[in-house]
Formats: sequence, structure tokens, C-alpha cells
Amino acid sequence: MFAAFFSALWRRVRNIFGGSKRIPTSWDEACSHYNPPYETHKAVLNAREKGLPWAQAEDDYKDHSKLYPSVEKYRFDDQEYPLNPIGRTNRRGRNLLGRWGVNPAIDGVVGSWDREKKLFDIVLIKRGDNGAWALPGGMLEKEDVYEEAVREFQEEAASEKPLKEVLALLSRDRACIMKKVHVIDHRETDNAWVETTPVCFNLTRDEMASLEKELKSGDDAASVGLYKVDPHKEEPQVERLNVTHWKIIRNFALQEE
Repeated sequence: MFAAFFSALWRRVRNIFGGSKRIPTSWDEACSHYNPPYETHKAVLNAREKGLPWAQAEDDYKDHSKLYPSVEKYRFDDQEYPLNPIGRTNRRGRNLLGRWGVNPAIDGVVGSWDREKKLFDIVLIKRGDNGAWALPGGMLEKEDVYEEAVREFQEEAASEKPLKEVLALLSRDRACIMKKVHVIDHRETDNAWVETTPVCFNLTRDEMASLEKELKSGDDAASVGLYKVDPHKEEPQVERLNVTHWKIIRNFALQEE
């Protein structure tokens, strides 16, 4: 379901040779003239030189043991570069992503059903880098997705609230960890992409009211807020909400209805 949705979004991409010729998205469709530019951002290369763990070397793609386990089975081109499972993106390399292949991420889904209004309250942050609304989250740095999700929520959405109080609301035994999903991300390329693990919490009305008072943006979030959305509608009701995050919110909300 997700693969078809994501593939559809990439159906019409910019033709670097000019004109309006359509470039096939799927790797299964032949496209002999497809030769997009290679882009790995200077920030990634500099991070690698400094020894930062999130940035791989330019030739690490050749060592398949260094590739993170993917939701989709990896495919490789004739030069051994991993291929994005959604298909062509019109850009090779890694752009702003540190890893070849999958760049693992986590997202915290903290919500509560308003039964009277038949709406779902969800905590969202406004990203500082592109102004889009999204779930609190980030790149996965350690193995424990629960701990990482709570840490990211604390840093981005509840920076003024004592950690022990957040943990009381977002306890491990209440966490619903969903399957990894491919994220439509402006940084992705033919050879590097993002897959996130949603870590979800369904709070009571009183718990959400308590948490709402303490919400405060931090880290790289420009703003934070509690939004009422109707998960029965396919289109998001929050302007510039990440499309993948809306799918995640809908799936969790309808599951908990």
C-alpha cells in the first residue's frame, strides 16, 4: 500500500534534459537516457572527515554489510549502489543523508481521541529547517526505538517538562511500536532514503490536557502544537504536514478508535 502511494508521488519528476518527457519511476521500466546528477552535500562529507558516526564514507556503498536492514529487500545497480525502493528520484548520491541505503529514523505519535467531537488530537512540531509540520522525531542513533522516540519527543516538544513526568505519560508498557515505513523526504535520492519506526501513545483526555500545558518547542523545532484532525479523511487538515506522517497518524488513530 505504502509503496504504491509513494511511487505515485514520484511519477512526474524533473527531466534534466529539458522538455516534459516523463521519466519512468520504477526500476523495472527501461530508461536508457536516465543520468541524473550526483549530489552528496558538503556537510555530509565534512561530518565524515570529523569522524561523526552518522556519516558514512563515499565508498561505503560497496560494503553491503554496512547497509542498514531495510523494509524492502535491497536492489543494486551495476556499480553496486543501493537503489531506492520507490524508484527513480532524479538525483544520485546521498544529498543530505548520512548513510547509503536506508537512513533509519523514529517518530513519536502522541495522540488522544476526542470522542465528543470525533476528532483525534495529535502533537506536532514545526520543523526549523523547512517550516513543515511533522511528528516529533529524528534519526535513530541507538537500537532501542522506544528510548529514542521518548528522547526526541522530550527534546523537540516538551523541553521544559521534567523527563520523569514525560516518562510517566509515555511509559514503555503503553508504547505501540508500528512497522517501519518509507518516508517521502526532500533529502532522498536514488541511493539513500529514510525509513521510520513510529512509536505511538494513545493518551486519555486528562493526560493530554496535562501534557498540552507543558508543550514547548526545543532542539531543531520552530514551534509545537496540539492539533485536532479527522483521520477518516484522506487529506491532512494541517497545512504542510508531511504526507507520510499523516498516513502514520491516520493508521494509528483508526486503530485506536
